[in-house]
Amino acid sequence: MIIEKKRIQGTQAQFEQLLQQMNTSDNYRIGQLHLAIVLKAAQYTQIKDIFDRLIVAEAVALNALLITRDEEIIASQLASILW
Repeated sequence: MIIEKKRIQGTQAQFEQLLQQMNTSDNYRIGQLHLAIVLKAAQYTQIKDIFDRLIVAEAVALNALLITRDEEIIASQLASILW
């Protein structure tokens, strides 16, 4: 979707290759979508985008800092923001 909406440049194949590289890197953790995260995300109605809700719910569950400029996520004060 981010390629279709032109939020990033590149092809689907390039994006898939990047994800594969991230998956094998020690610097990234690719999470799995668990029911508890989905249910928590549904409660975050102050965030409109479902994908943003899922990101925030995962960060909260992991007690992780988010790096984001998304004003809606920052304004929600649901997760700790690093930057």
